Parts: sequence; C-alpha cells; structure tokens
Amino acid sequence: MIELNRNDNSHINWNWARFEWMMEHPEFDKSAASSIGLWWSDGKVVGAAIYDMYFGEAFCASLPEYEALYPEILDYAYRELKDDTGLAVAINQENAAEIKAAELAGFERIDQKETIMELSLDGDFSSKLPEGLQLREMDQIADRDALEWLFWQGFDHGDDREAFERSLDHVPHVRRHFNKALSLCSAEPSGEPVSHCSLWFHPDTDYAYVEPVCTIPGYRGKGIAAALLSEAFSRAKALGAKKAYVISDLPFYEKLGFEKAQHYSFYRKEKREKHLTLTLWQALCLTRAQKTATGGTAMLKIGEFSKLSRVSVRMLRHYDEIGLLKPAEIDRFTDYRYYREDQLPIAGRIAALKDMGFSLADIVRILEVYDDREKLEPFFSAKREELEALSKDTA
Repeated sequence: MIELNRNDNSHINWNWARFEWMMEHPEFDKSAASSIGLWWSDGKVVGAAIYDMYFGEAFCASLPEYEALYPEILDYAYRELKDDTGLAVAINQENAAEIKAAELAGFERIDQKETIMELSLDGDFSSKLPEGLQLREMDQIADRDALEWLFWQGFDHGDDREAFERSLDHVPHVRRHFNKALSLCSAEPSGEPVSHCSLWFHPDTDYAYVEPVCTIPGYRGKGIAAALLSEAFSRAKALGAKKAYVISDLPFYEKLGFEKAQHYSFYRKEKREKHLTLTLWQALCLTRAQKTATGGTAMLKIGEFSKLSRVSVRMLRHYDEIGLLKPAEIDRFTDYRYYREDQLPIAGRIAALKDMGFSLADIVRILEVYDDREKLEPFFSAKREELEALSKDTA
C-alpha cells in the first residue's frame, strides 16, 4: 500500500495506516484473513483484494504498471469476498479505467461516498493549550484504559464508568508502526486526559494519517483538539511528513486548512437478481410481523447486526450518516457500533424498499411516515406507475 500511493494518491483512501489499524481492530474478522487475495510479480505484491472488516465490502487495486490486472482482482473480490447480499467497492471518481471495469463486471454506482481531505505541512504550526491543561504522550499499551475511557466519553457514550468497564475486551491492540510521540492528549493537572489525537507516519512515505480525534463534552469548543493536532503536525513534519490526510468532510478540518482532495463513489454488485414479485404492502407487513416476533432489546455489534440483517458493515455506516438507520450506540474511534435487536426489522424494511426500486432518499421519507398509510400512498402510486411504464417498454 505504500508503493500504491507513492506516486499516485488516487488510492489514498486505503493507505498503510488504515490497513494496519483495521488488522488489529476488534471487529476485524481475522478468521477470514486467508481469503485476502494478493497478486505477486518478481517477489513483490502488485495487486490486492482485501475485505473491509467483514465480507461484503472490499478494497481492490493494482500498482499502475499492472493496471491490466484490475478486472481479475475485482472478479476475485466478488467471488471470494462478497457477503450474502453482494459486494461493494470504493472507486476514485477520477479513475475512469476502474469505473469502466466495475461497470463491465456488473457493478452499479450506489448512493454512498467517501472523501479524503489533505493538508500541506509546509507552514508553521502553533499549539497553545488552554491554561491549566498539560500536553501528554499516550501509549497504546501502558495507557490503554485511560485512552479507552477518554474515547468512551469523547464519542458520546456518557460518563457511566461501570458501563464503560463492561464494554472492555481487555485485549491490548498493538500496531507495529505506532509512534507514541504522535499520540497526544491534553490532560488536567491530575493527569486525567480530556482530549486526544493520533497521527500515523511511516518513514517510507511523505504523509501522515489522522485517526482519531476526540474531546469529552465538557471541554469542547475551547480549541483543544486543534491545538493538539497542530503539535502533532509539527512533530510529523519534523519526521519527514509533507502533508496529512484524513477521511472526513467535516468543517472542523476545513478550519484547520484541510482541503477536499479525493472523492470516492461506491459501486455494488448484488449477489442475486432483484425480484419484484413481492408487493410493497406484503414486504411492509412482513417486516411488521418480524418486529412483533423479535421484540427484544439485546445489543449487537455491527458485525453481528450485519450478518443477521444481511446489510454490509459499510452500508450500515452509510445508513447512519444519512440518518436512515442509526446505531443505538456508536464509538467512531474504535468503530464500536451497537444496534438493538429490535432494529433488525427496520433493516429488513429498508432492504424490501430498495428491492422495489426506491432510492435511499425516498426510503428516509417513507420510514418517517411508515405508520400512516395515507401519507405512504403517493410513494406507492408513483412506484407502481414507474413499474408499469417499465413493463410496457420491455414488453
């Protein structure tokens, strides 16, 4: 991945740091690691197909001089890395060759995007923490519990220490290229950390990767995270980094000087053909029955929910972003996303509506009035007319 992005950053959404982070992520399905596809030439990897956490979403790429391999890599990914519903891959919007290969292979563009922002490290970075706060370096092993407690609060799980301790898996996650000097926090005089940021830098690259940044609620709006990032950027620059990347499109990063650099669209190939033999009302009534039958409040990790709902992990994250199906609890640092068992019927309802040809934007509106048949009727009428017109055109 270092070689892939050395002279061309069109695949920077998948860089070495993101891969290393994922490989030691508690939700990464290591049992399936043997399914990762690698293409070799003269003793080096020239192409790869890698699943993202779980089957159903994958990263596919080849070194520029081996771009002819891409259709083969994509075909392998679909055969070996799809889940029960199919496979989605992210492709740079400027990469016409990969888009064409995906479309020829039966992939279709879906309503899901990813943005990479870039910051030049040419300038000087000042970093002044508010009075009373101290700068600390945090070690992922020695300071593990303190870091996890900070993330718990910083990503809005609340301040219930007992609930936090019940959530711990008690397994230190070691990253080979972790640099303690780039893992910074601001702390109270007591030593209690209140904000954190980490950068990832490899000496064989010219960029730093930002992941994560968080501040606990009572300390937000004071410029603490910005000050920590400025210090981290200064340190990364001293190590040889010329720029920094972050997967985000938040205004917070724009205020720091980041600019949107790369844009990716997701292309998806379904495992099965869509069948429109089930009427809309049959589908909706079925999911109502499922809701009654399920009725539980058990909490499921995103991977468990993905397998039960047959919706890919990345698509669930996208549903969260657009407000379609939000997890009951979420930690954006560790990606611990928990869903209630009684949210499964909603996922089924969304799938049924997608099979009927509704866009995600339409489904958001439909679910808002789901229990009001009168308000639902215009959506159904329009879809029936659309299907009838399509039937006449293809008759």
